[in-house]
Amino acid sequence: MKKVYEKPTFVLRGRLGAITAANAPVVLSNPPPL
Repeated sequence: MKKVYEKPTFVLRGRLGAITAANAPVVLSNPPPL
């Protein structure tokens, strides 16, 4: 059962990590106004 639950979470984390990594340069170059 662990493998069945670990795979989806690993995929979601990998996608979130890729999204944050892709958005990081944009946020650093264009910081939101405080």
